[in-house]
Formats: sequence, structure tokens, C-alpha cells
Amino acid sequence: MGSSWSGFLEKNELDEATGLTVKQKRILVQTWAPVDKDTKKYGVALLWQLFKEYPDVQQQFPQFKDESIDKIKDSPKLRAHGSIVIKAISTMIQNLDDAECLVEMIKKTGRDHYHRGIDYKYFEIIGQFLLQFLKGQLGTDVITTEAEEAWVTVFKTINSVIKIEMDEEATQSSRPRVNND
Repeated sequence: MGSSWSGFLEKNELDEATGLTVKQKRILVQTWAPVDKDTKKYGVALLWQLFKEYPDVQQQFPQFKDESIDKIKDSPKLRAHGSIVIKAISTMIQNLDDAECLVEMIKKTGRDHYHRGIDYKYFEIIGQFLLQFLKGQLGTDVITTEAEEAWVTVFKTINSVIKIEMDEEATQSSRPRVNND
């Protein structure tokens, strides 16, 4: 009985830095694995569906701004940027067990996007959208209720670090922001 109890405790032990349990981290790695195996396919599908559902998000990307959604679907720029986005998420998922490294990656993402003139609200949109995207692409047999809870938790953590970093940049930065309007 002692070994099963210790296994239960280990799986449910909370990592305060990420807000995730060991079990949730494992679920995130497992549910992301199919996406990580085909970055181009999922990257294109992710951005194309995101832009289709949220045209204002597309306007935040200079390389896609004011382009027809149908025109960009097969573009090498969409394949390239979609792959970059998927790989960035993959790197974060791979570093769930190294909270210090993970936080630095997230902070850099926040700083970089702040200086590109990207408003924080788009991270909230993308976090919510990504969960729906994963459900649609992988199905509810992969994105179970338990997996959904893990993804919601990790997005809350990522977005809170991004928000803090963007706010910090706003008060301390001498570098100007790019205006995407």
C-alpha cells in the first residue's frame, strides 16, 4: 500500500513554479508529441485556422497583414512561421521540468512580442484557441478532460509570465515598440 500511496503523491505533487503536477506535465508531453512530430503540418493548420477565426490576429503579423487568407494557405512564409511557432511551444513543453529555463523562455517571448507592438490580449486569444485547435486536430480521446485541465493550467502560467514581462518592459524599456497599425 505504501508504494501506491507514494506514487499517488508524486503524480499529484505540485510544482509551484509552473502550477503543474508531475502527472499534468506528463500529459502535456504526451498530448503534444503528435504535433511535435509534424511541425509543418500542424503549424500551417494552426496559423491558418487562427487567422480564419480571428482575422485581427493575422494583422499582427507583418508578413501576412492584409493578405487574403486563401492566398497565404500554401505560402512558404506560413509554413516557415507555423513551424517556428510549433517549435517554440515544443521547446517550452520540453522544459516543463526546468522551471527556471522555462520562465526565461517565456519572458523572452513576452519581451520580443512587446517590442514588436503585440498586445497581451493576443496571447490570451491564442492560448484559448490552441486548446480548441488541439481538440479538433487530435480528438477528445487524446485531449481528455484531464489533458484539457493541464493545458489550461500551463496557458495560465505562460500568460501570467508574459503579462508580467510585458508590463515590466513597458515601465523600463528604452527600446521603442513597433506599431502594427
